Amino acid sequence: MSIQEQIVGIVKRYFDNAVIVDDDLNLEEQSLPEITDEELVSVPDDLGLIEYATPASAKAELITREQPGLLFRELAKEGIVTYPYRYQRTADEIQLRWLSSILRNAKLLFLDWNLEEAKPESSSVAGTASLKIMEEYSKVRSGLKCAVIYTQADCIEVLDEIAPHFQIIDRENYFFQEKNAEEGNSLFGFVMNKEIQASDIMDRIGSILLKDKSISLHILDSVHRLEQSISNVMHRFNAPFEKIIFTQMVSSEIDSKDMPAFLDDTLLSDVLSEHSKISATNFLFRLKKREISESLKQQAINQQELEAIRNHIPYKKKELIESKLLDSTFTTRIIELLESDQLDSIDSLKSRILEVSANQMSLDSVRDIILILMLLDEFRRNTVGFKETFQKQTYYLTKLLKYFRTDRNLIDTGSIWKFKNQYMLCITPFCDTYRPEKVNFTYKFIVGNEIPPTEKLLDNKETNSAFISVPIEESKSLIFVKWDFYNVVSVDKDSVLKDMQKITTLKKEYVQNIINRYIGYQARAGVNELFYKESYRSHFVGLLS
Repeated sequence: MSIQEQIVGIVKRYFDNAVIVDDDLNLEEQSLPEITDEELVSVPDDLGLIEYATPASAKAELITREQPGLLFRELAKEGIVTYPYRYQRTADEIQLRWLSSILRNAKLLFLDWNLEEAKPESSSVAGTASLKIMEEYSKVRSGLKCAVIYTQADCIEVLDEIAPHFQIIDRENYFFQEKNAEEGNSLFGFVMNKEIQASDIMDRIGSILLKDKSISLHILDSVHRLEQSISNVMHRFNAPFEKIIFTQMVSSEIDSKDMPAFLDDTLLSDVLSEHSKISATNFLFRLKKREISESLKQQAINQQELEAIRNHIPYKKKELIESKLLDSTFTTRIIELLESDQLDSIDSLKSRILEVSANQMSLDSVRDIILILMLLDEFRRNTVGFKETFQKQTYYLTKLLKYFRTDRNLIDTGSIWKFKNQYMLCITPFCDTYRPEKVNFTYKFIVGNEIPPTEKLLDNKETNSAFISVPIEESKSLIFVKWDFYNVVSVDKDSVLKDMQKITTLKKEYVQNIINRYIGYQARAGVNELFYKESYRSHFVGLLS
């Protein structure tokens, strides 16, 4: 199966419901004959009443040339549950109130650009009502949603009309998305002409996601597999074991208020276990291969590019690496490797590059070459803002992977607080932060200080400290904090809430490993490496500082 076929399958599985809004939406109707109660008694049970349906009126008859109705039928054939709404002469605000609850759960929205044709007397310009609907559709930022605006007008003109409200990503493909999407976004969409077909939409969504949002494609696939897992687990959990649950509450001394959390943990554990059994569609490396190959074929690497990249990302064995990347024979062999179906991982790419170089390079040098190739396309697209973009993406990814938000007045295990010019990491055990009265509302903190990143610190192998990146919301940037295990303080709840400012909270697995290392330091015993090692290393010190 080709990559495109896999991607279209993922898109179809995720975008399984839709709303069509059009003022020309006339669907086929059939009316059943009227039958009296007396006649109903004598009708055989197996009689197909539909055979006696009166013909649909000429006005309601489906015209095959009429695109909105045809689109509805095609979506139904694709298995997409679709709600058709015919835009009417009623005031926009009234119709928006009606549509809002439907739009809230819709994954796909097909929207006629010129709904004003429904109101010939209206002075509004084309697109006024559609933009209001789009604004309503984008209010709920959950999941991934796609809006398809179809029109008889010039698609570029429509794209220019929506440009003040949305970010235009690709004018050639009429592709747009929500503005200010650095921290994630829900809505993206296209402008298309009225000769629209459901199969074209799925192909277009897949192609655009493949080009600009390949990680989103993997997430769509993961979401579908999670939904499958949840369905399987719900079936098993929908069983009569309430009596056992209540006896467990008594024998295990589980408080009734803790029962929902216990059930959640049990359910999620089963869901994740089930999820791991369903094979994923693995295409991310293949996409990256194609991206690197196309970039190399479009333009050979030059000395000026390598010098600019080296200013941001220093690498060792400069002369050797640059001589290889400037060698057209070597890069041609790299392109051949990348276009081979046999190459299915970064490890195999490393091995093949070693072979191509006749083992003249170390693994470290090969890794540096792969790193340069991975970043080349992004560097070429945004040479001036490359460093700033890298820092922003690192901030958002770090925040997503390692941290989560909790109530600003909640002192929880892993919460990070600022006190004057220092930072405080709460390492009080989870059970005690959950019931702080057991420790007299006193919390234990490791004291940390902001320090510029170095290669040694980023390696994060010191036995008497931990070094982690902390996202700062106000500046949308990372700071790097060194937590000294020998500098620990206890602070009461009132003082924490009065004198400190909460920054964020580390996820459980990350703070637990810092706590384990702290305990190991106190016991002077060896401990396992931190679960999440700062992976920026020497290459990215310059970018992050």
